[in-house]
Amino acid sequence: MKYLLTYIVILCLAVRVSAQPADQLIDTYQGPELSLASDVVVPGIFGHDEKGYYSYFYDYRPGLVFLDKEFREVRRNHIDLVDGLHGRNLLGVVHFHDTIYLFTTAPKLKSMLLFVETINKETLLQNGDRRLLLKVPNLAGWESDFGYRLSRQQDKLLIYSRLDVLSKNIQEVQLLMFGRGFNLEWETSQKIIYPRSPPRKSIIKISDEGDVYFVSLLDEQNLRSVWDGIKNRYHLIAVTEYGQVANSYALMLPDLYIRGVMIEPGEDHKLVCAGFYSPTHFRGNVDGIFYFELDNRTGVFRNQSFHEFDPGVLREAIAEKYIREPDELFEFRPRQLIRRANGNFILLAENQYDQNFDTYQNLIAACFTPGGTLKWTRVIKKRQNIDVGSPLNYSSYCVHAPKNSKNVHLLFNDRDKNEYLPAGARPKTFHPNSLANLKVVTLGPSGETTSSIIYRKTKKRMKTPIPLQYYDKLNNEMVIPMLRWKRYNYMGISFKE
Repeated sequence: MKYLLTYIVILCLAVRVSAQPADQLIDTYQGPELSLASDVVVPGIFGHDEKGYYSYFYDYRPGLVFLDKEFREVRRNHIDLVDGLHGRNLLGVVHFHDTIYLFTTAPKLKSMLLFVETINKETLLQNGDRRLLLKVPNLAGWESDFGYRLSRQQDKLLIYSRLDVLSKNIQEVQLLMFGRGFNLEWETSQKIIYPRSPPRKSIIKISDEGDVYFVSLLDEQNLRSVWDGIKNRYHLIAVTEYGQVANSYALMLPDLYIRGVMIEPGEDHKLVCAGFYSPTHFRGNVDGIFYFELDNRTGVFRNQSFHEFDPGVLREAIAEKYIREPDELFEFRPRQLIRRANGNFILLAENQYDQNFDTYQNLIAACFTPGGTLKWTRVIKKRQNIDVGSPLNYSSYCVHAPKNSKNVHLLFNDRDKNEYLPAGARPKTFHPNSLANLKVVTLGPSGETTSSIIYRKTKKRMKTPIPLQYYDKLNNEMVIPMLRWKRYNYMGISFKE
């Protein structure tokens, strides 16, 4: 009995360990073990305050959970989506300036409605202050889609409506920008007529000054593009100056294919765009990186530059024997463009295949100055498998890059045998069922790299971290969930530079 009580106490206490790389200290602590409900997805943390963390779960119906600072569950409650004889659909829950906002949608006659209400933090119940935020009439039988985005430091909240009328090649966009206290700062709308169907997916970025940018793939490459001067195009919507300056742009590179693009707001209402390019038709091929800046006030693109990859960099990034043609060995996809405290930008890309083996492979990191000069390029080696049809993804990576930090930290699961892998050897493949390490690779301002291991899965019955479900506290801390079967817990990670 004495040993049983000791075992229970150990489970309930937070566990702290430290790893000491060359230039930093990383602290980790694990909360107590929790149980999943009917859903197989770990509840996702969406906000925190001085008391603890707030997460969203689904147990036949959606609900909210409050966790204390040690990740112990304090209370939970379901969200009431019933409105008389009708129901509403949950759009999302946002923690914005210390208040929890609940967004729901509902159809009414020939319109789509968007509602907002607040949540009581003490009870996790709705406050009963629901109000209509947007009413968008249907057009030619098509209904509007709603969404929201937070700025990087979560000072601004964008609510948007996008109505895509595919039969008429029309897209209507409504934008509402909110600040502290959920006060409406500006709103605007745009109606865009496309030569073909409107784009269905977009990358959306919000600056902390309240500027809004949408970038979407407009034209997929096809056989005709082999002879055309314009290989493929992206469409960019830029709304700046408190909604007063709204423009649309076509992004294209004459005689070059754009192999993905990322955007990030810069200084003085400017936008930085960076991505890969290639002159060849093969979809996965990349030959170099492009960079340019947009001044939406004047509508001018500046500082356009192209940087062809050094053959040694691509050879290291591919890290494969040439069993097939070299052009078929990689498909790098831009993931993030991160603005640093010194004004530079870091472009991150991942080699990913839509298959169940070698799904996620090496990373490429490239650093640009604000004028478009390429300072350095680095390859971060990794090799991961995942079932692309699985509801959980333990592979890929996550990023921790606080606004005022000089370093960028990349976290991913790595096969345990890779810790002592000889130089030049091919990395072993990580799989969720294998022994593994949670690895941190840190990129310094000049491209210097250090790595450390902050969690070791030394037995198969131990939990596996899920980097893609991370929560960033916007300081020097982040949280990553860990799971095995129906049991999970959270790991807090603190970086000290």
